[in-house]
Amino acid sequence: MLLECKHEWSRNEEAVSNAHTELGHRNALHAISTIQGQFTAPLASLACVAFALLFFAGDVKGNQELAALPFDLTAGVFFVTLGLATLGFFARNGTIRTQVLWLLFLFLTVATALIWTEFTPYAIDKVVRFFTLSLAAALLPAFILTRAQDVRLFVKALIVLGALISVAALIQVFAGETVNGRIRGISADTITLGRNAGVALVGLYTMVSCGGKSKIWLAVLCLPLLLVLVASGSRGPTLFAVGVTAFVTIRWTRKSLRGTAIALALFISLVLAISHDPPLVPRLASDRIVQFIENRFDSSAEERVSAGRAAIHQIGNSPLGLGIAGFARVYSFGNVTNRVYPHNIVLEIAVEEGWIAGALFVVICVVGISRGYRAAVQDATLRPFFSILVFSLCNALVSGDMNDNRIVYALLCITLISLEIIKAGADNQRACTAELT
Repeated sequence: MLLECKHEWSRNEEAVSNAHTELGHRNALHAISTIQGQFTAPLASLACVAFALLFFAGDVKGNQELAALPFDLTAGVFFVTLGLATLGFFARNGTIRTQVLWLLFLFLTVATALIWTEFTPYAIDKVVRFFTLSLAAALLPAFILTRAQDVRLFVKALIVLGALISVAALIQVFAGETVNGRIRGISADTITLGRNAGVALVGLYTMVSCGGKSKIWLAVLCLPLLLVLVASGSRGPTLFAVGVTAFVTIRWTRKSLRGTAIALALFISLVLAISHDPPLVPRLASDRIVQFIENRFDSSAEERVSAGRAAIHQIGNSPLGLGIAGFARVYSFGNVTNRVYPHNIVLEIAVEEGWIAGALFVVICVVGISRGYRAAVQDATLRPFFSILVFSLCNALVSGDMNDNRIVYALLCITLISLEIIKAGADNQRACTAELT
């Protein structure tokens, strides 16, 4: 009897010792996780902001106030972002999502076109930028934007930076300073200003309309953003911004009094900005948009239509593509002999890098939009991101070459991993709830 009691006592002591050891391990792991979180959280936030700045640096670095910088602004922001992404990657034990392989395969497919590329100055510039800045834009989100809050911070940074650039341009509106009857602010050109203002507008409108806790005064900021958009005379960004806001209103905010009121105010402001006499924006800028709506194309619009038709014709004759920047060898307009492209990212990839690359890009876009929409339905805070994705992709179909539209690669990368980000966030929340209970 005494022997049995001693055995029982020994087993109890062993069980208590094992319980204390397990509790110690759990406390140690929790402490390590807390330390890593304290280190990676500020790092992740800084990386998100730097990554957003990467898409605006090239637009403003030509400004006179920034000309005194002893380094290239785009290169500087690029290396800072790359460094932060690397630190964050190792701080999170080197985890990465496999969905980015879609985009990596796209870049590898484009790389095969280097074999038959004729390396003109434009081709060299295009290759260098595509396999550095554009490649980084496509892959870095997998290292930086690993949580839903990272995506939200990135979107807010895009909105704030676009709004700041628009405010600088708004000064030109009231001062009456124009470039060929349009404004461009500190942006490289008028179309770039239109894109920046459009990103800020659609993102802010969706955030205010769909966000339950958004301050109503933020809605007022949508009005000057629309004014800058029209004053830039950028037809594509203006019309796509109106289309995206209309979709958001119909799909998500039609039953909301606040959303309906904001949409109505924007529509009235658009009509007044275009039709008011004297105009609230430069007359040439508003006339440019009105003429396009009335199906009266100027030389710029006709040139884009002509370039698109030529690209479609060449696609049928060149399954492997013409090589990077090869479209400029078979098509030219006026005195422009360099930087000739179809002004449509799908046609550009298909005509220069071949059918496989073009088809793969279309598949990635379709899958990305589908996953982004599902993510926006599941998490209302991701709806501003989806609005910016659709707006940017639409713009890529009517202007710029495949490097000018590098933000599209970043947004597609984010949307490919968006559902996994939401699932991971839900799993973490359930795990935290389980620990508390």
